[in-house]
Amino acid sequence: TEAPLALAPQSTFEPVEIALWGLTYDVDGTRLLDGVTARFDHGQSAAVLGPSGAGKSTLLGVLGGHAGGNVGGALRLNGVAPSAAEQRFASSTLPQDDFVHGALTVRHALFYGALLRSPRRWSRAKKFAAASSALRSLGLAKVANAALSRVSGGERRRAGAALELLAERPVLLMDEPTSGLDAHAALALLKTFADVA
Repeated sequence: TEAPLALAPQSTFEPVEIALWGLTYDVDGTRLLDGVTARFDHGQSAAVLGPSGAGKSTLLGVLGGHAGGNVGGALRLNGVAPSAAEQRFASSTLPQDDFVHGALTVRHALFYGALLRSPRRWSRAKKFAAASSALRSLGLAKVANAALSRVSGGERRRAGAALELLAERPVLLMDEPTSGLDAHAALALLKTFADVA
């Protein structure tokens, strides 16, 4: 089988470690995160678990540089305090809701995504090669010619993740990637993401 890293031929991924100490996040005087401490190493697939309303999506927003409030404590990328712009440049975010266009086939969605999202320095041929590799690496080859509106929820989630990976960012943040999937599809999806990591 093809190695998942073939998704990004001659990848420019830089190893990234994320560390948080006593992270807080306040919006309009309301504390939404309080004292979060964690470490995420390069090549690691990690999950943040908690009940509804615990702040999981808020934490992903802060990690991705999309926080509009006041961030306190310490957040480090490779030991350095990043700006919000540096955090956004280092990460891609797969939101809870599907954002792939249902009328497109899986193959076309990835090809167009590669044209729009992959690094500008890549040739058109390299972008298409990366999209084709994403189809195989994320187990989408068998549904490549199916409309996204006709594939399973897990396949749509994998297609969304493939689009984010084509952006060539070293960190992929996923908000409830298994939401709405049955236990078998959720386990298969998490295994795929762990393999890519």
